[in-house]
Amino acid sequence: MDAVLRDPVLVGLIVVYQHGWWRDSFVFRDDPLLFASGDLEHHVAGFGERFAPWLARRGLDGAMHLMHIYPPLVPCIALHAAATGDHPLGVAAIGSSNDISRWATFMSHVATHFGHCDLFASNGIPVTTKGALTSGNVALMRQLYEERGSDDLKRYVEDAVCSGHLAIVRFLHEETTVTWPWNTLDLAMQRGHHDIAAYLKERGHRTSSEMGGILETDSPLDVATKLHEENPTMNLEFMLEEAASNGHCDVIEFILATGAMCTPAALQAAARRGHLACCQMLLTHDRKSSPTRMLPVSVMVAAVAGGNDAIISLLHSNQIWSHEYMNTCASVGRLDLVKMLHNAGHFTCSKAAMDCAAANGHVAVVAFLHEHRDEGCSVSAVDNAAGNNHLDAVMYLHATVGAKASCYAIAWAAMGGHDRVVRYLYEAMKAPVLDDVPERAARGGHLSVVRYLHEQGLGQWTPRVMDLAAKSGNHALVAFLHAHRTEGCTRTAVDEAVVQGDVAMVRLLLEVVNATMCSPVAMRQGSADVLVYLASLGVDVVGPLRASAPRFVALVEYLEHKQAWRRPIKKQRTKGQMH
Repeated sequence: MDAVLRDPVLVGLIVVYQHGWWRDSFVFRDDPLLFASGDLEHHVAGFGERFAPWLARRGLDGAMHLMHIYPPLVPCIALHAAATGDHPLGVAAIGSSNDISRWATFMSHVATHFGHCDLFASNGIPVTTKGALTSGNVALMRQLYEERGSDDLKRYVEDAVCSGHLAIVRFLHEETTVTWPWNTLDLAMQRGHHDIAAYLKERGHRTSSEMGGILETDSPLDVATKLHEENPTMNLEFMLEEAASNGHCDVIEFILATGAMCTPAALQAAARRGHLACCQMLLTHDRKSSPTRMLPVSVMVAAVAGGNDAIISLLHSNQIWSHEYMNTCASVGRLDLVKMLHNAGHFTCSKAAMDCAAANGHVAVVAFLHEHRDEGCSVSAVDNAAGNNHLDAVMYLHATVGAKASCYAIAWAAMGGHDRVVRYLYEAMKAPVLDDVPERAARGGHLSVVRYLHEQGLGQWTPRVMDLAAKSGNHALVAFLHAHRTEGCTRTAVDEAVVQGDVAMVRLLLEVVNATMCSPVAMRQGSADVLVYLASLGVDVVGPLRASAPRFVALVEYLEHKQAWRRPIKKQRTKGQMH
């Protein structure tokens, strides 16, 4: 007892719980679990239906007591306050928590959804632009626009249209300078917001089909010009990437002149397709508009993948690129670029450089990296080289680099059917073997690998191996397993063969392997020739087919007729024998 009284935490709990839980409060004990799932607004509404009557009886003091004795309920009550605009309750909930950062965003979302987000701004709950746009609160939206400008709004224009608030759409169109996505009208029509669609049509917006008609008849520059003339507020950035990809410098120049920003995606597309002039134009505009912005390394990666040395040179001097630059050069086998970057001295790479070079079979790059750099490689180098059937890379990594293989090296080589790689990994490198390697090889129908695994006694063998072999469609593999293994197969093997319509495989499994007959479910998915074959064995095919939606015209009738035709013949023979 003395130890308890000396513990301030335990004493505090005793004081709190000395009056116990109120009987009508127990119904809320599991609500924190409810709020941990999706569909937030739905759960807030459901909680509110039960909590509002309780709150009317117990009052704010009761809610504070409940949050004090059961802290997990604090976020639930905070969200209820946000949904109902109950400022005192919201303040009490915020004050009852030591850290609101985990659920402040949810509170803001709920408050804006129900139109009460302005009530909590003074308590550190942020008002998100997206939430305000989708709430329908024009006054709040106008205030945010004055504070944050159009750059903050334009990212959420689609959300405003999809939320269905015409007043918000009207505000954005008439009182702001935001640019509009090209598919705005389509979004409004798809969501059933006909009032917004009508308003947008009046303002010159077009559907994608209407724009498609323009695209078919006009040149790309004419399309961009016409769209801009009809709707000057439309954001033409959606055309920038395609123009860059196709090398249309005139279109790029026009779009940029309308106020559109150069996007990394457009520069990346031009770099990948080798359009030097487009890259120069986009890069010049980007440097003028955002001189300190760092381009994503994906742009340089695209240039290396495209193979245009002039573009690589243009981008190379633009900024100091991250290690992904040299990694990519190594990955695509550009030994000349790898050497250049290495000799420059200030470019770095990671283990991924040698890993990717090996995975793609670029042994010369692997050798250069090993001889001149010290990043080395990971087990992924051998594993991926093995999976991609680059035996020479595997041998170099093992013999010269001293790289090791993980248990996935043989597994991935087996999946690809690379029997020579599997043999080298096991015999020369003593690579570990996963239990499911026979299944991986059988799934791909690789008889040579399965045979080697069988001869060496590698992996774990189960009926699933033949099941997967049957699914692969390799009849010789199934025959090999039947002749050399004793595990057999399950009904799944026949089911797969029936579903795939492989009559020869079904015949092999039923007549040679003596497998279990397929399931009715498989019959309903089978092909007509397989079902006719099964019916010839005396299998009841008609019953399963009648129990499901018809898939074959008159097949059931055909099989029934055949059965009816056979029965009388059998009876006549019996009668003849009796006489």
